[in-house]
Amino acid sequence: IDLVLDKTDSTSVVIIVDNLDRCSPEKVVSFLESIKNFMSAPNCIWLLAMDSEVIASYISHKYEGTVLDGYSYLDKIVPEQYHLSSLSPTEDGRLIQQLLDYAMSKDNKELVESFQLIRTDMLPEVPRILVPRRLIKSARKFVEYRRNSPGKVSDEVVLQLILLYHGWPDFYERLSFTPREYFFNFFINFMPELQEDNDKEKVMPLEKKFLEDQELVYFFKRIFKDIHNKDDMRGKFEGIWYGIERLRRTGLP
Repeated sequence: IDLVLDKTDSTSVVIIVDNLDRCSPEKVVSFLESIKNFMSAPNCIWLLAMDSEVIASYISHKYEGTVLDGYSYLDKIVPEQYHLSSLSPTEDGRLIQQLLDYAMSKDNKELVESFQLIRTDMLPEVPRILVPRRLIKSARKFVEYRRNSPGKVSDEVVLQLILLYHGWPDFYERLSFTPREYFFNFFINFMPELQEDNDKEKVMPLEKKFLEDQELVYFFKRIFKDIHNKDDMRGKFEGIWYGIERLRRTGLP
């Protein structure tokens, strides 16, 4: 560091590490263990840009069975932390709309206006959904869908399906392979209040990991909040089935 400062006539060196959460768990932990002793070097500033939740989970797994958890580890080696808050439809609806509009082609006025009719309050407040990068990808996929398969399905349903795919791709794939006639039996897992005695035998079994995923359960409670009876439910499912069928043309499984 002293040599660099001397040769460049600078007062400090800034080392920036981006996309750390895209590395394998083993490499992430190994990297942090390697650099932690150099983070207090004089005239040297480290900037780590990462998804702290992902990194903390990697560290927790490495030290499983000990009293050390991932967040405590990060607190010890990264003294100054700045968290970019997740967008919230109830608080930042306008910002979300601007972000999604930005992701779409501003040249196509018809598409942008159509997209603006989507109610931002229909976006579930789930961190893994409200990630700017995922929202932008979802908006672009929406544009692609609307260019190739307009009509038949409401724009809200299409966007919800795309968000579901980007948030839980393994669940989306499981859903997309469910035949149309079994949709009711599939989704009733997430709406026990509509189950009747004769429905319980028909409920399609789902992997435990999905039913215990509280964010996924909340996602469906939000998008099904306007459903009050089985007729409402079947009407929604019809749109979901057609949406999935047409999204296959854009490359979603």
